Amino acid sequence: RFNNGKPENDQAYVGGGLLGNGYDPTSPLYWHGGDFVGLTEKLPYIKNLGFTAIWITPPFVQQAVQGSSGAYHGYWFLDITKPDPHWGTPAEFSAFVTCAHQLGIKVFADIVVNHTADVIYYLDGTSYSSTPKAPLVPSNMPHAKQPDWLNDTSNYHNRGDIDWNSCVGTCLQLGDFAGLDDLATEKPVVWQGLADAYSSFARTYHLDGFRIDTARHVDDAFFNRFIPRVGSVMAAAGNKGFTEFGELYVPDMSLQQDYVTRRGLPSVLDFAYQKSVLSYVTGIGSGRTLARMFDQDDEYTTATGNAYGLATFLGNHDMGRIGFLLKSNSSATGSSLVAMDLLAHDVLYLTRGVPIVYYGDEVGMTGSGDGTDKNARQDMFATQVTQWQSESRIGSPAVGTSSGFDQTATNPIAARLQLLASIRASDPALASGAQINRLGAGAVYVESKIDRGQRREYVVAFNQGPTSSTVSIQTSTPSSSWSTL
Repeated sequence: RFNNGKPENDQAYVGGGLLGNGYDPTSPLYWHGGDFVGLTEKLPYIKNLGFTAIWITPPFVQQAVQGSSGAYHGYWFLDITKPDPHWGTPAEFSAFVTCAHQLGIKVFADIVVNHTADVIYYLDGTSYSSTPKAPLVPSNMPHAKQPDWLNDTSNYHNRGDIDWNSCVGTCLQLGDFAGLDDLATEKPVVWQGLADAYSSFARTYHLDGFRIDTARHVDDAFFNRFIPRVGSVMAAAGNKGFTEFGELYVPDMSLQQDYVTRRGLPSVLDFAYQKSVLSYVTGIGSGRTLARMFDQDDEYTTATGNAYGLATFLGNHDMGRIGFLLKSNSSATGSSLVAMDLLAHDVLYLTRGVPIVYYGDEVGMTGSGDGTDKNARQDMFATQVTQWQSESRIGSPAVGTSSGFDQTATNPIAARLQLLASIRASDPALASGAQINRLGAGAVYVESKIDRGQRREYVVAFNQGPTSSTVSIQTSTPSSSWSTL
């Protein structure tokens, strides 16, 4: 839903109406357009905002419609060997990645290792069972999935849906996630098959890494097997820097640490960080909230990584945009809401981790309802969804029938992102230097970043209050003149 460069593929070259191709640009529930050609056209826009990598929707062939929704999000795959025609041809995808690389932008593809599209069904219903159910496949879909081993029902757990109200422990790994066919990731044919298929796709299209969906729902040993197998293929192809980050979707620091220190993930989306930053900038928490969270960073350290490689963010397609979360967790309006949004991005860019910004946040998209998923995937191009035309935005007026791209030049969030990116680029220690807590109290959080090579210290101070604060801190620099960036 970023940019629709080739309207001819909106219906994926097939007929069948809504249930066949899932295209309805007036409904948040279905496909709207947006494709590799459009994304390629907007690569200069993305680079101009200061971004150095793009994480895209799972690009694989989808079951276009399930129930009363389309697979616009990319999480209902049938075939992980080629791109979905809604988004474009293999040649168009390859051209997108090539162009991105020419501009110095890396490309990360979202992948799913826990489940496939919902093809398998059970005669005794979808309720979770402690023992496997008898799996059935529609008569017209015996070989709907690719690679073909995905069509063997014995490669799935077949237990029925996870009951989120009662599930604790193994049912999180054995149950179907929202009805999707749950893969038996403990089986060699499954983890090897997934690693081989995804690494082949990454090698073919010269990808730089993966974001891994629903990572906490696979077998405990999965990533210690999957990650090295993918890494060896990519290293042999000359891409030794290929990496992954996983989604656990719980703000549980100890669980995050376990996955990167014991279960084999190089990095995770830092939900604990997101929760702490949101609490701080809205005034629910204090500077101490941030300090306590960063105090635990040593627990992420391994022989090959540390907390500086965590993927940090403010909001996303699952929990809602940062704009929606700020409005829901504070009484701020108008210029105060803009200031709060800018502060959130300041913290994101100037504390440890690899910052991720959700598309559309640069023009203040918010969302409504519960803010999540279908309420958080607005079109950047001119939308036909009536509700989205009148939704409030932070720093910009409601978009109406115009394109969101038209608002970038005047939105203060977009300007702040450019500034923050340029500061990180000109002073790399602000991005990767050793971070030291200096003060976390009341409205104030202060840190130092250390440039080891230049023996230079940077002091970064944040104030979430409405008035100025004066504090004293101990630095590592005994005597020096200080200048403001």
